[in-house]
Amino acid sequence: MTRPSLLQTLRQWVTRHGFWLLLIGIVILGALPRLASYDFSLPYVDYPDEPAYYNGARALRGLIIDSDGYFEGVPPGYLWLNAAVQVALEPLGLTELAQLLPLMRLLSIATNLLVIVLIADTARLAFPGRAGMAAGLLAGLAWAIAPHVIAAGVLALPDPWLILGTAVALWAAARAIVAPEHNRAYALISTIAGLIAVIFKYPAVPALIPGVLAALIDLRRERRRALATLAIQIGLIAAVAGWLIFGYGIAFQREGAIVRDSGLANMLDPARIWHNLTQTFLPLDLAAVAVLVVLGGAAWWAAKTRARLLVLLVSLTLVISVPWLTAAYSSVSGEKLRYLLPGALAFYILAGVAVEQIALAIPARWAALRALIPLGAALLLFVPVWGETTRLVADYERPDSRVLLHRWFDESLEPGDIVLTRETEKVFNPDWGGMRLRDGHWVNWWIADNLRERSLAEWRADGYEYAVIPSDTWRAWTATDDGSAYLDEMLYLRRFADPGTRGPALVVYRLTRPAHDLAVRFGDRITLIGYDGDADAAAAGVSLTYRFYWRAEATPITNYSLFLHLTAESSAEPVVQADGAPGAPDRPTLTWDAPDETLVSQSFTITLPETLPPGRYTLRLGLYDYATGARLPVAGDPAQDAYPLATFDIR
Repeated sequence: MTRPSLLQTLRQWVTRHGFWLLLIGIVILGALPRLASYDFSLPYVDYPDEPAYYNGARALRGLIIDSDGYFEGVPPGYLWLNAAVQVALEPLGLTELAQLLPLMRLLSIATNLLVIVLIADTARLAFPGRAGMAAGLLAGLAWAIAPHVIAAGVLALPDPWLILGTAVALWAAARAIVAPEHNRAYALISTIAGLIAVIFKYPAVPALIPGVLAALIDLRRERRRALATLAIQIGLIAAVAGWLIFGYGIAFQREGAIVRDSGLANMLDPARIWHNLTQTFLPLDLAAVAVLVVLGGAAWWAAKTRARLLVLLVSLTLVISVPWLTAAYSSVSGEKLRYLLPGALAFYILAGVAVEQIALAIPARWAALRALIPLGAALLLFVPVWGETTRLVADYERPDSRVLLHRWFDESLEPGDIVLTRETEKVFNPDWGGMRLRDGHWVNWWIADNLRERSLAEWRADGYEYAVIPSDTWRAWTATDDGSAYLDEMLYLRRFADPGTRGPALVVYRLTRPAHDLAVRFGDRITLIGYDGDADAAAAGVSLTYRFYWRAEATPITNYSLFLHLTAESSAEPVVQADGAPGAPDRPTLTWDAPDETLVSQSFTITLPETLPPGRYTLRLGLYDYATGARLPVAGDPAQDAYPLATFDIR
């Protein structure tokens, strides 16, 4: 007997393991957009529910007090997971929301990628032998590249774990059907996975269906074993339900209120149910689904190798039950598509099986055509959907305007109380927005949907110094006389409206204008537009404090320094002086890259000597290159290298 050659051995190995090799490639393909987009908006936490679970875990651990009962009775699974991650990372000094969230998102990605494997293997199990390879690969590919699946799979929420539990429940039920000798073990695994899904999110009840159906199907084979399995399943479900209701104190918040008030009517609304069902089919449209149903059904009757009907029926129960039960509390669209993903994963299995069944209906002698059908289906799915996915990733990779706002505020302004809108209410709340000022400063904020609901005098009297206005609102105000007049009472600081960013377009104002308005040009790029401070109280031994406001028509060619010189009328030598950065310390002039930005300096204080002789004195301001000492000319006059801010007499 001759030994097989190395090439033959390799070919046999690839034939035996080809499904898993290709599936690994699909998992890697799915990982690319997820890993490229998981850190979207960070360190700002854009999605509102992510910080809720971080804070819920802190409340569970007793680190904060949940005085409003916000976290009472919410599904405990994800709170426990958050608490475990917090405990594990705290010894490493990682305690902040923005530090923990990337790991929680990476865990979500891991579960989402594992679902690819479970979906693919479940679809493969729908056929005997090796016939289901293409079905599994198509189902896995659909999950790997669907943009709404990716969008939900990178969020630090319970949903990815609910979806994983549902996928395990369906996979284990399929295993129980395919391998009846292991029915009890797999049916119980299915039920346990479904219960874990429920603990992560209460609407996961459909995840309990596959395990129970697997046990019921076993009744015709091993009645006594099946009844025992059902008894254990019912006992497990009753125990978990009893603990959730009577021990843990289950509570249905938000969506639960909708179910209580109109859930039954919603579940009997055909239009609402049909809408949710069609959303479950995404990214396929109804025409494509109809073709799959008709041709797949006809092929099932005609083919010699048929898909296992019981596996298909168990999957179909999720396709129907998930959108139907979801209708009780939501007519799904947009970001809420994640509610339907437990049903979508079952639909992808059925879609992959349908394509494979159509291919198997073609006679074996036309092997090339049989192979082209799954390949063509993969290309028809991949090409348009991958385009949407790349656009999603590109959107997620854009910098967030709220991160830019927070960073600019931290670098450019002294901390002060701020008026915000709903779009920016978390920017200065580190426990819910994730961003903290570097020096530990705390900024108080107030949410006002309309800044003009109060006069500026009232805002100032309450200690507010800044306001962030939505760009659309700002434009509307500038188009009216009273709106423009209101804006003119404030100092425009900066606009964040770059189309290359994600998040809202914003305009920032300081609620008070400079004490003195100016338009003094230094060199060819920098203009002093105003300053605070007066010399009226000037006297020997008195301190005078100034703050300066600048604009730069173009980025300066170097980092300039500012000098204040107090000189006597009879001498050019300064009696007293102050030097420093003309803007905030973290905003050297080489960072002055926005022509419409107002740069605000730190405070400059000069103290007049106690022994200052009587006479006339002038306080001059100038800019100079620290490296060379060269001063910028004032108002285009090379002979004038300092601007006289104030002249006063000392008696």
